[in-house]
Amino acid sequence: MLFARLKTQTWEDKQIKDVKHINDYVFMFCFKDGTIKIMDIEPYIRKHIKLFEPMIKDKNIARNVQIEPMGTGIYWNDIMDMEAEYIYNNSQEVNW
Repeated sequence: MLFARLKTQTWEDKQIKDVKHINDYVFMFCFKDGTIKIMDIEPYIRKHIKLFEPMIKDKNIARNVQIEPMGTGIYWNDIMDMEAEYIYNNSQEVNW
């Protein structure tokens, strides 16, 4: 009897390859494992309001999202950032 081998995810699978700003605080992420996910980050930034206060005051800042080196997260400046693993685990997968 043959058993299908389940792939164990590593942190490398959760690296962000690409990010697109959709609108307001909604982003689409493409991960190294090929997964595409969408996430509204507004609950996250409201939870961390002191760090993200500039973005709450000006939604246009969200458009300037950058990917951290090695795809380990996203950031807008030296203070405002999110880890890739958090995004991966808290976003909705898109099935095309």
